Amino acid sequence: MPSTCPISQECPVRSTLLGTRLQDAPDALRKRLDSLAAGERGLGRLREAELRDRAQQLARRSRRQGR
Repeated sequence: MPSTCPISQECPVRSTLLGTRLQDAPDALRKRLDSLAAGERGLGRLREAELRDRAQQLARRSRRQGR
């Protein structure tokens, strides 16, 4: 089977870093990238929730001080 790696030395390195067999490395990498993207989306949702909470706190404070 011909190599699909553009630079042949990179494939064994990727396989070692992913802890998988050489032929499974592309799928393992895709799975890890999908997990990373899901984690980043989750962090984005947490940041948005924190910003909403902080905005509500500031709005309550300004209403109290405005009385």
